[in-house]
Amino acid sequence: TNPQQQQHHQQLTPEQRQVGQVMTQLFREGGERLAIAQTDSTLTVLVDGRSHTYYVDERKAPGVLAGGVEVEVKAKWDKEKFKVETKGPGNAKVTQEIELDDDTGRLKVKTKLSNSRMGQNFTLERVYDPAS
Repeated sequence: TNPQQQQHHQQLTPEQRQVGQVMTQLFREGGERLAIAQTDSTLTVLVDGRSHTYYVDERKAPGVLAGGVEVEVKAKWDKEKFKVETKGPGNAKVTQEIELDDDTGRLKVKTKLSNSRMGQNFTLERVYDPAS
């Protein structure tokens, strides 16, 4: 006789499910064209007409994503990489690293989605060629 294995599936509330969907959408967000503008205190990333402005001094800024999901956004320069961390409810987090490759002129955007409920991380990397 084989012992029956019990699988414990934690039921997600509608709010938790919505947070997961919104954070996954943020993780997947990308586009054909990406532009960056920088001032002394901010860096603005424009992706296919969608604009995101970040403070570069690591100050925590509140934000609201689709469906009214409240997040906390923190950004900073880490040597040659610009890092943006977006934390949502329930330990959901999207981290982006933006880096310019000096040799090729390509812009690399590495995005990571982590959530303690999922027990694993997902990483997506996009490479943008310089405009001609």
